[in-house]
Amino acid sequence: PPLLKYRKQLGGLVDGKTFRETLALFDVDAQGSTLAADERSLLLPLLCRLLFARLTRRVGRGSSKSGMASTRATVFAFFGGFAPAELRPLLDLMLAPIAAAAPATLMPLAAAPSPRLEAA
Repeated sequence: PPLLKYRKQLGGLVDGKTFRETLALFDVDAQGSTLAADERSLLLPLLCRLLFARLTRRVGRGSSKSGMASTRATVFAFFGGFAPAELRPLLDLMLAPIAAAAPATLMPLAAAPSPRLEAA
């Protein structure tokens, strides 16, 4: 299994004390990455899920907004190394609440009739 060699690094992403250092160890840049294609297809969706949890997580009642903003900036900078198609799992996670709230009977946007403005 290709993911077993990343077990320690993935565990470091869960630990708040080693999060930033561990994130820096992942080389996911689309151009110069050391990850093989089969590893990328397994590892990047998992990273998206782990890091999305970091983006939405609030720690404690008095968690500082600057600390949260710094973590979010770090995570989004990391996502900058992904190829556009590899960001799909992240977008799916971000848009899941909207998709769940939308009724299934809505007409697709392209098929919806366009509103016409009538002259007064």
